[in-house]
Amino acid sequence: MESWQHIKDTVYFEDGSLREIYVYNTNQTDWLKWVAFVNRTYKVLFYNGSTDRYEDKINPDVIISFWQTIPDWHCDATIYLRDVLVKTYFFSPEEIENDIDPKEVKSLDDHQAIVSYLYAVADTLQKPIYFTEEWSRDRLVWSVIKP
Repeated sequence: MESWQHIKDTVYFEDGSLREIYVYNTNQTDWLKWVAFVNRTYKVLFYNGSTDRYEDKINPDVIISFWQTIPDWHCDATIYLRDVLVKTYFFSPEEIENDIDPKEVKSLDDHQAIVSYLYAVADTLQKPIYFTEEWSRDRLVWSVIKP
């Protein structure tokens, strides 16, 4: 097993950029599976732009409405993996994107929580998960491919 310092230096190096998690070629059904999984598994803070309020679960009806109407408000969610915050912005039903700030990943346990999340999402959706540097889809850090 790699040392924590090696993982921190090569995966979670702090250069001001985020790390991104992608699931490509998704649809509304995939998002609904992801929302159900996240809502039942993790502490969540959902910003409901239609009401300008925070909620403790992601509201899938609001997300679907957002995609259908493209209003002048937005929605986002924060998923708590230990002390690491995973941010989601619901840009499009065709792709799930999550952001992680490397500064929040302070231990091997935090890293393991992220890895567990990646595997669980891949298992839930039965789709590959890609972990990349910010704005660099071609700079793949690692991927999780479920058979």
